[in-house]
Amino acid sequence: MAAGETPEAWVDKQVVVNLIPQPGTNPDELTTSRIAGQLRGISDWGVTVLSTYDSEAPGEYQRTEFYPWAVVRSVWPAEELRGDLPPMSM
Repeated sequence: MAAGETPEAWVDKQVVVNLIPQPGTNPDELTTSRIAGQLRGISDWGVTVLSTYDSEAPGEYQRTEFYPWAVVRSVWPAEELRGDLPPMSM
């Protein structure tokens, strides 16, 4: 992240949202602990992300989802990733 850059600068860019594991889920399971997609909005309530998913039918589908801050551990620009996602920190 560039000096002085805030998450609002990431709107319309690809991000990774690191979620707080919910009771009954495996915190090491990346499909339940991280979401990647285009940041569509950020507010005092949380973040809205447009994600692309594989489907059983040929092709993919997109869905816009809202994540309240109560379930978000961190958000970072996807361009900062090199290789695999970093391990979860507890």
